[in-house]
Amino acid sequence: MNQLNENYDLNTVNVTLEVENRIEELKSFNETYMRLKLTAQAKIDYYQNKLDELTKDFEEKKVRIENEVKNLMLIGEKQGIIKETKTLKKLETISGVAVLTKSSKTIVKDDNEFMIFLQKNHPNFIETKEVSSIKWMEFKKQLSLTESGKIIDSDGQIVDGLSLKDTQEKFEIKLK
Repeated sequence: MNQLNENYDLNTVNVTLEVENRIEELKSFNETYMRLKLTAQAKIDYYQNKLDELTKDFEEKKVRIENEVKNLMLIGEKQGIIKETKTLKKLETISGVAVLTKSSKTIVKDDNEFMIFLQKNHPNFIETKEVSSIKWMEFKKQLSLTESGKIIDSDGQIVDGLSLKDTQEKFEIKLK
């Protein structure tokens, strides 16, 4: 029986030693993992800060250049080199196109109220499928504005469900 106790104690020691070795191995891996994780996070933070700085710098330069191009376009207008339509002004160069979309009024639709108006007064502008839809582009052509800013149809009726919204002037440079 003495022999069994000795073997048992020897096996216990070996198991304890093996468990200790595994725990030390895990501890070592954990230390390496934490060190690498902190290093990687520091690099991520560094590059994120660099990216933020570059983005800020880019946005500032973009605004400055766009303002300079807008001012140059004013000179270009006087020289007659700006192409102008009802809605925009455009100057094409080899490197890109400067486009100034003019401010305007845009019609805003309340679809439900507008649909009721059309059903009562202009049913010919409603297409009925499984779902009713408005022939907006066709109907819009016969609209006009009163001096007070109301939208009226070709019969002079105020159109319910439509209102005006100011759109801001928009400027962009399109690179080629």
